Amino acid sequence: QENGCLGSVMPLMKTLHCPGTDLIAPFVGDRRTPAVNLGSLRAGSLRAQTRAPAAIAETFGLSDWDTTTAQCRRIAAWHKVLGIDRFFPHGFFQSVDGPTAHEAPPDYGPRTAIFEGFAELNRWAAEIEQVLDGARDRVRVAALNSVVSYWDLAPDMDAAAHEARRHALWQTLLSCLRTQVALHLVDETDMAAATAARGSVRVGACRYQTLLIPA
Repeated sequence: QENGCLGSVMPLMKTLHCPGTDLIAPFVGDRRTPAVNLGSLRAGSLRAQTRAPAAIAETFGLSDWDTTTAQCRRIAAWHKVLGIDRFFPHGFFQSVDGPTAHEAPPDYGPRTAIFEGFAELNRWAAEIEQVLDGARDRVRVAALNSVVSYWDLAPDMDAAAHEARRHALWQTLLSCLRTQVALHLVDETDMAAATAARGSVRVGACRYQTLLIPA
């Protein structure tokens, strides 16, 4: 049902001046939640392939009132590794009533205890951006981002095969990141226009010497 109703998000990201993602959860893409690597890595990959000005992410939401700036910095650093350049914090509110207090906390605004620490987080990010802004990725490994292999399971999909294919992509990305192998995701529609020469595949502005196809 998920793959039969939803399209691939990477083609939609290509229509944006700055490709972006939304992670409204206090997670990073580790062994417990490998799927969350997908959004930021897709945006960061397209930023490099299309030479977009930046890749952006809305983040830090649903972290509850006991969150710390150290936790936020960990999430921000993980985003940076995947190619995210700018963050939109969720959120700075005018009220702590209703959804703010009970459904989507915390408030990072100036009337909260965390605001001063969040300003320090912003200064830390600004220092990193002075180094990274305008830099080009030198990534030589890419994994295929394919949804066609999921769509062909609908409507009478084999649930076990569906789960295996989805987990194969998650674990491929996680294994590379845990062993410090820099990689991008390549949208399947871009492979049709890719060119091969001298032992590498060119997708947009990037060249890859290794192409991983999770199966």
